[in-house]
Amino acid sequence: HDKAAHKFGKQRLNEHDLRYEIATEFVDVVRGLWDSWGDDAVIADKTTGVYLDKSKIRTLDHKGRFYSVKGPLNIERPPQGQIPILTAGQSERSKEFGAQYADIRFAPALHLEDAKTYYKDIKARLKKYGRNEDDQTLVTGVAVYVGRTAQEAQAKYREIQHLSTTNYDLTNL
Repeated sequence: HDKAAHKFGKQRLNEHDLRYEIATEFVDVVRGLWDSWGDDAVIADKTTGVYLDKSKIRTLDHKGRFYSVKGPLNIERPPQGQIPILTAGQSERSKEFGAQYADIRFAPALHLEDAKTYYKDIKARLKKYGRNEDDQTLVTGVAVYVGRTAQEAQAKYREIQHLSTTNYDLTNL
């Protein structure tokens, strides 16, 4: 949607597959920057006054199609090494991107059988990228509608569905 592109300073969104090419290079760059500091690069020795072991910090020197980044990152890497990457999406390209990179994948869960099929599909894709099933967590969103009666809860559900699909336009925010 072009209005969504305006939020990112663009006139139009990039074509679907191109967005994943850009995202793939972006993840490679970000992970490379996080890895530009060794886990033991920070010495912080008060007696010697040495804070960093500069031999444990490297430049990235990434020159790709979409990004050119020298690095290193200007802060030490996070305690866990890499920050978890979360993805979502239903397209084949999204599923492959998520299988390759995501630590957490947002999964649809409207119907139990569909959710089970999706789960098996996503977990099977991980092997192609040398990953184990436990390397990625699937999470779902669950909406709960509460009322004094089942009818009241169903009415709230219908009202929210109507508002979210017909009357609430986020593109102008």
